[in-house]
Amino acid sequence: MIGRLFFLLVRMAILLLCRKVIATMQQESWKKIWDVTIILVVFAVTGSTAALLPKWIMPLTGIPKGTFWYVVAYILLITPIYQVLLLGYAFLFGKFSYFLDKQKKIWRWITGRGRSQSQHSPINASHSDETDHQD
Repeated sequence: MIGRLFFLLVRMAILLLCRKVIATMQQESWKKIWDVTIILVVFAVTGSTAALLPKWIMPLTGIPKGTFWYVVAYILLITPIYQVLLLGYAFLFGKFSYFLDKQKKIWRWITGRGRSQSQHSPINASHSDETDHQD
């Protein structure tokens, strides 16, 4: 039951990510359908592989299936494996630099390193608004 729910959530996340990839590619003026197709195939193959891996990896942990700790271990093990698989398949399909760039952007967004100072502090942003309107 938990596994099915998790896979449903992963599929929804992949669908949203695919929409984001297509929107990003349109913004960058990448009009080639072939590039979009390859990127979607990379996501599909990676997701399928990541869905099959737990059958072999999770029994090695010795954690009873269906427990809270099983789900935690599942997420902690499969998430980094998915990222490595994604880059591996991207390399095989010739899109390594594209996916590496996207993963770097996501990592900077998660860690907050890619944001400007005004995005970090609402005080600075409101202060700059006040100074702009003083005439």
